Formats: sequence, structure tokens, C-alpha cells
Amino acid sequence: MPTRQERLADHFIRAAGIAAVHVDATGAIGADDGAGMFGPADRTVYCCAAGNQAKVAALAAARTAPGSGYAAALAAVHAAAAEAGVAD
Repeated sequence: MPTRQERLADHFIRAAGIAAVHVDATGAIGADDGAGMFGPADRTVYCCAAGNQAKVAALAAARTAPGSGYAAALAAVHAAAAEAGVAD
């Protein structure tokens, strides 16, 4: 069960309208309009400003071959975020 602090953090992340790009254990890449603290355990989530998530996810998906796996998908998301100008 989430702690009070985790629930509060989830509330503020959702209220701020933070979007996300995610990669699951199979290497599937997706975009979410609303990020949150709680999601599937096999999913890695990268938060970004709303409006960038679909672009980053599409660029990343175009960089990976189907079935290429989790590590390749993560690398593609990092590269796509840098290309889109939304990475650190």
C-alpha cells in the first residue's frame, strides 16, 4: 500500500499535467498524457513536459526493430529525447 507521501506525490504529478514516455519489460514504447507514481512494475517511466511525449515515443519506436528488447528500447528513448531537445 502506498504511503501518504507517495499518494501526495502522485497527486501533484497528475495535477501538474506531467506527461511520460514508458518502456515495458518487452521493449514496447508508449506515451502517456498523465504520468503518475503508480503503474505496472515492469514499466520504466520517463517524465517530460506535456506535448513532447508523443514525439519522443514515435522517434524512439522508429529507431527500434520490433522484438529488439528492453535495453534497445531504453537506448532509443534516450536518443530520441536528446534529438527532440527534451533530455538533460
